[in-house]
Amino acid sequence: MQQKPLNPWAVVAILCSVGLCPLFSIASVLCGFRAIVDIKANQTTRGLKLAWVAMLLGTLITGIWAGGLVWWNLNVRSVINHGPAEAIKLAQAGHLDSFEKFFSSASSEDEAHRFLQAVSSRYGMITHCVLNPETSEDAIDGTDLFLGLVPREATLSYLMFNQTGESIPIIAKYQLFEDKEGTNQFLNKFEWVEIPDKTHGDLRYPQPKH
Repeated sequence: MQQKPLNPWAVVAILCSVGLCPLFSIASVLCGFRAIVDIKANQTTRGLKLAWVAMLLGTLITGIWAGGLVWWNLNVRSVINHGPAEAIKLAQAGHLDSFEKFFSSASSEDEAHRFLQAVSSRYGMITHCVLNPETSEDAIDGTDLFLGLVPREATLSYLMFNQTGESIPIIAKYQLFEDKEGTNQFLNKFEWVEIPDKTHGDLRYPQPKH
């Protein structure tokens, strides 16, 4: 007895399921479902198990991508969007250790106290900050990308706000990865933050090491 040909939808489904792109994994689920319906309805082709495997792989890969995006938004994107203001708010609330954890560069506790005291005396209590919509794309090095997609670091411009609603321009260098001995170490921290102030003098934490 001649063997039935493979259902073309099942073949497409399994091919899509091995692609790491979420669009392909979603397509594998849809094509796999279409193959199962077609095979059961016509009984002229085979590949039912192949279609089920494609659907399972596609569902798994899609779930991994979805989980990765949720993790990225909660742990990386939120740090970038909220900027150093979150660290300053924690310090003003008495959590100096939490403030220091936002930065990759080590500094003394006295230096942190001096910076925070100056911020509080000049600008009062900080509430939040947002990315400056006028930030230039030149701030991001397009030649130094992780996996060819994500910048390893960027110098970002923010607008920081205090309790009176005053906006204070600040600049911060964000580091996603750090190159240590030829390997990429995940950081997700700020290297430094600077508050340009023509009246009282610029503030920077931590101070550059000479």
